Amino acid sequence: MLGRTPPSRSAKPRQVDTSKGIFVEFQNERWYSAARPQSLDPGSLKRIGEMNGFPVFTARGSNGSTIYIPIAKDADAYAAYTKRKPK
Repeated sequence: MLGRTPPSRSAKPRQVDTSKGIFVEFQNERWYSAARPQSLDPGSLKRIGEMNGFPVFTARGSNGSTIYIPIAKDADAYAAYTKRKPK
């Protein structure tokens, strides 16, 4: 069949597993959303790093099992994330 164009192949969209919830990657680990954003006293937080231009905090005196990231630049509300044990 001369002169015929072969059918185009469309790429399949990559399947994303959404059953694991919302997470961020920080210090080579996945941290999963733990609570709704909330206002926190900045004096109660200790900066432990940065992720994509946002500061990352943990609560002073804690064991570091929860991190807090501002929801927007200069916001006083923070999203909380914790690590999950592998299943």
